Amino acid sequence: MWGSTGIRVIPMCLEMSSGGHGDIREPFIELVRENGVRSSDFKYASYTITDSRTPLRTLPCAYSENGKIEHLCLTLTDGDLVLELHYCVFPDCDVITRSAKLINKGQSSVAIERLLSTQIDIPFSGTMVTSFHGSWAHEMNKNTATLTAGKFVIEKMTQVFASAKIDYVKWDMNRIFSDVYSPYLPPEQEGETAHRYICGLYKIMDELTHRFPDILFEGCASGGNRFDLGILCYFPQIWASDNTDALSRTYIQEGYSYGYPQSTYTAHVAASPNHQTLRVTSPETRFGVASFGVLGYECDVRDLKGDMKKKLAAQIELYKKLRDVLQFGQFYRIRTGNVHEWICVSPDKTQAVGMMLQELVQPNTQAERFFAKGLDPEKSYRFYNVSQRLDIKQFGSLVNTISPIHIKQDSMVHNLVAKAVRLNGEAEDVTASGMVLMSTGVALKPAFSGTGFNENVRVFPDFSLRMYFMECQ
Repeated sequence: MWGSTGIRVIPMCLEMSSGGHGDIREPFIELVRENGVRSSDFKYASYTITDSRTPLRTLPCAYSENGKIEHLCLTLTDGDLVLELHYCVFPDCDVITRSAKLINKGQSSVAIERLLSTQIDIPFSGTMVTSFHGSWAHEMNKNTATLTAGKFVIEKMTQVFASAKIDYVKWDMNRIFSDVYSPYLPPEQEGETAHRYICGLYKIMDELTHRFPDILFEGCASGGNRFDLGILCYFPQIWASDNTDALSRTYIQEGYSYGYPQSTYTAHVAASPNHQTLRVTSPETRFGVASFGVLGYECDVRDLKGDMKKKLAAQIELYKKLRDVLQFGQFYRIRTGNVHEWICVSPDKTQAVGMMLQELVQPNTQAERFFAKGLDPEKSYRFYNVSQRLDIKQFGSLVNTISPIHIKQDSMVHNLVAKAVRLNGEAEDVTASGMVLMSTGVALKPAFSGTGFNENVRVFPDFSLRMYFMECQ
């Protein structure tokens, strides 16, 4: 491509590539200098051509029966380090060999972590590799194999997964995949690169999931959203998005629901304020949205207070009880917008879980109905919620409308009262037929509107959520 200076950058493979410099191939030389520096920058110094070469001490090397070899030695230097690359040509056999020799002419020590005779870029597939195994020439056995796509990744991941008792793997493919091309395809086939990549990925995961059938693999890439139908053969669940804000997730999960069941996308109860939006939402709201997916938690339990630990434990217990409905039930989008309304119904229509979330409260909009979907119209259902315990500080200075003394908002007294006094939230509990719940709906308790509060008032401020449960009677 052309830069602003008019200089064209042409990608090329280098004869010698080291860590920190060169092309993207895996380097054949890795060094650690005395000061801890790992990068090296060997540059061409000179070359010699001879018709013979000095045998490698203590190492096997190719030789000619008549003693004559076309020999090229390239000398590269990096400070006091000298790297010699020796090439020997055997035209009768159509063979070129290469060996590397590293010389330290300085006083500082250098640790050699890797030094190979060569490095070769090999196409992903269709390449035949012949190797000879054995300690001595007369014991060597010839082995020829065809390299297949993903072989290196498969073998390396097999080593990792077999190293311990691993139950869960999050396969996070956080690599930029723009400007897609392949150095191994001719120009007329470059359009195949993305498809070939996906096929290669499927091949890798097919092999790994067969080798490790007890590992649960979760897919992910670049903040989530690495979804396609084919990958579900290997990743039964996928991280939906790094955006864990409950309000944002309502739209994200609604979008996924058009093509994917709830059991395929993971959803977490994250921190508040949220790390992406700094939005403050209640634990009930975060749990309610996340429960309509594969539930998880992002929190440091060491920092949780006692009441919050109890609340999270109760949430997890509830989710386990209803997991089959929430993950594998029929999902319905009833409403979206300022009010989001969902419901999951079990396959036998004996259980259902509903959710209503409000984005922004509107004054004087106390009346609200929950309309079910997917129920059996002939069956009778109990419709109910779990009453919440409300923090008195949620009402601000309105506490003075019921307090015999004046309480300054956010004062020590206010905080002490809030610890000692919790208000009971509204309770919904009605029995009706599936037909009534779907056609007429349930008239919910009126929302708070500044005219007073009791246990029949639904406190439903910004970003509030209620879960409703329906059980066949």
